[in-house]
Amino acid sequence: MALSAARMETVEPGDTRPLLSVVVPAYNEAGVIGRTLERLSAVAGREPGLGGRIEVIVVSDGSADATFDEACDGLHGRLEGRVVELATNAGSHAAIRCGLRYATGDFLAVMAADGQDPPEALPDMLERLDSGFDVVWGRRRERRNDPAATRLAAAAYYRLFRLLTGLDYPPSGLDFLMASRRVIEAVLQCSARNSSLFLLIYNLGFAQAFVDYERGARGGGRSNWTVRKRAKLAVDMVTSYSAAPIRLASLTGVVACLAGIALGVATVLRAAIADVPISGWATLMVVSSLAGGSMLMAIGLLGEYVWRILDEVRAAPPFIEARRERRAGGSPPRRSSAAAAREVVSPRVPSADQHPGLNSRRLVTLMKAAVRRLELDLEGRTVVTEAATGAYAVTPVLAAMAGARRVLALASHGPYGTADEAAAYTREVAAWAGVEDRIELVASKPDARLSEADIVTNSGHLRPLDAPTIAGMKRGAAISLMYEAWELRPDDVDVDACCERGIRVGGTNERHPNVDVFSFLGVMAVKLLTDAGVGVTASRILLLCDNPYRAFIERGLTAAGAVVEVRERLADGRLDPTLDAVLVALRPRAQSVLDATEAQLLAAQTPGAVVAQYWGDIDREGLLAAGVPVWPAVAPQRGHMGILPSAVGPEPIVRLQAGGLKVGEVLCKEERQRSLSELGYVQWVVGAAR
Repeated sequence: MALSAARMETVEPGDTRPLLSVVVPAYNEAGVIGRTLERLSAVAGREPGLGGRIEVIVVSDGSADATFDEACDGLHGRLEGRVVELATNAGSHAAIRCGLRYATGDFLAVMAADGQDPPEALPDMLERLDSGFDVVWGRRRERRNDPAATRLAAAAYYRLFRLLTGLDYPPSGLDFLMASRRVIEAVLQCSARNSSLFLLIYNLGFAQAFVDYERGARGGGRSNWTVRKRAKLAVDMVTSYSAAPIRLASLTGVVACLAGIALGVATVLRAAIADVPISGWATLMVVSSLAGGSMLMAIGLLGEYVWRILDEVRAAPPFIEARRERRAGGSPPRRSSAAAAREVVSPRVPSADQHPGLNSRRLVTLMKAAVRRLELDLEGRTVVTEAATGAYAVTPVLAAMAGARRVLALASHGPYGTADEAAAYTREVAAWAGVEDRIELVASKPDARLSEADIVTNSGHLRPLDAPTIAGMKRGAAISLMYEAWELRPDDVDVDACCERGIRVGGTNERHPNVDVFSFLGVMAVKLLTDAGVGVTASRILLLCDNPYRAFIERGLTAAGAVVEVRERLADGRLDPTLDAVLVALRPRAQSVLDATEAQLLAAQTPGAVVAQYWGDIDREGLLAAGVPVWPAVAPQRGHMGILPSAVGPEPIVRLQAGGLKVGEVLCKEERQRSLSELGYVQWVVGAAR
């Protein structure tokens, strides 16, 4: 199937995030799709709960007419959404899958483009979802608009389908639905192609309800739902969800074998008792029955194995959680996620950072993916970390999402925001993740409560983790370094005190495929240089690097089109007079990694070249006195980076913080409980595994 979009157009009259996403697959629906979108716009306009909170994703399934253009016109100025056109006619269910990938709403509806599924039913379906269901189906009251032959064939087919599969599937069929976000996430995990998407959703096990509706006539034109397509879907539905045809072959084989054996026994007895000679016909029938039956049984047995392969390849979730509750006795139950989503207007970006990519809903989506990818499990653990602004607010939320019993988050004043801003930002992201009840914000370093902690991160304001702090921790607790072990600064953690106390310390393997923070180092270098006014493409860059960052930064700069020379020391040869920039990424040490003498060398041999401080302390006064421009304008703290990973988006921070918490999880386990794959996340500092 060709799922690549040949064209895509986005229409966004507003900047609020949607409550409801409506996916509309369309194939050659020019002249019809516009009227359907007009009806959708009218429904959104008169429903207070939907006004400005609905998006429409129209997927033109390789249409040969003007469906794409009419859909764009239909959305423009009326509805937020996008129109996608597939390169070929991949089928309506493939088109729906494509639309699901673009949907961002809390809830999602799927409806036909021809107007037969009434948009006017959407408010009722949304109301049913809000009462605690995950899926609401539009159920036709009757098929009055279908020809008599179609109604008869459909009734016969669905009766046979229920008999073969054992599923109580409605005789009118299901193809108009609304579902919650978690249903869609479960569907997108499944990779089945030749299957009914609606039957998959029906069979997953989510709480379901029905809203009856009158199915109207087409808005115009003729249906593209041909007999051949209906027949294929019918076969796909049966073969995807029933092993009955395979077992019928096995059963037929067993019956044939038994018949052959019975016929053989009867023939022999007749010959022995009644002296009836054995005829060639009887022998032929016995042999044929036994041979044919054996082959059918073998085919059926092979089919059973193939059926199990299909079940594995389809990758449907093995189970669906209906509810989960771990709160202490006496706590009031939380609002349903549906009700909460209806009450919140939009996942705004908290005031501490106005970058739209840092909106709370996107952060939660990234965190869910990280928890799932790392199989992060902090069930029953107490975690001490920091509250923060920007992307760094995710750390306590990640811990709570991974099942931590309690998370203590220190909110303090700092260069990136006040304590109140850090607390507010963390609280808002936690609310969107539904874990605010397990995060306790504290205003001062919780030394008195460190005895409760299983995991302490060496984040920001918790540093330094000195001897008095470590003395208050319980034996066997873990300290997660939120960076690689070789980056450990002596003042961050008192390693000797950890050894004496039996505290395990481990760095995060940022190069682990499931963490993969180092892949962002090159992007960060490009960002630092462009902010300094150096266009990286076609620029000549000298990279000073003496650590594992080297290959990743060089690769990123080269990919951006720069001509890169790499050295460990500035004095390793004469400098290129045409250099545009010197990117300093040297491991910090007691003295400056670029001093006044080297500043004079730069000024003499590479006039005008910019020094960009990526990592490693430089003699800024000496450089500026020599007339060498320096970036960033404000010097980072000693030993810290000149550009943070968060400068290129929240992704590297979510990956890093999740990886650091995974290190804490592994450190807390006894040696016999740690798997080899888990140990790959940890770079041991104290308490290394034998």
